Amino acid sequence: MTGTDREELSRRLREHIAAGRFPEDSAAYYLAKQVADEGKDSLLAHQLSAWDTLIQPLLDAPAEELRRIDEEFARRRAKG
Repeated sequence: MTGTDREELSRRLREHIAAGRFPEDSAAYYLAKQVADEGKDSLLAHQLSAWDTLIQPLLDAPAEELRRIDEEFARRRAKG
């Protein structure tokens, strides 16, 4: 992964974190923060498996799916 790729991944992860797409104190939240701060190379083997399950699908999701996710989070927050 080039420096530019790492920066882009970090930027995208920070956007997802800021949007609340990873519940705070969840494994996905901590993995996303770790990679945003230290790069994907910092992950251990078991973390890479979790990455593939918890993070990568969100990174691969089309914009329409992200809008649905955001709407669902908003509904959950509104219910309290």
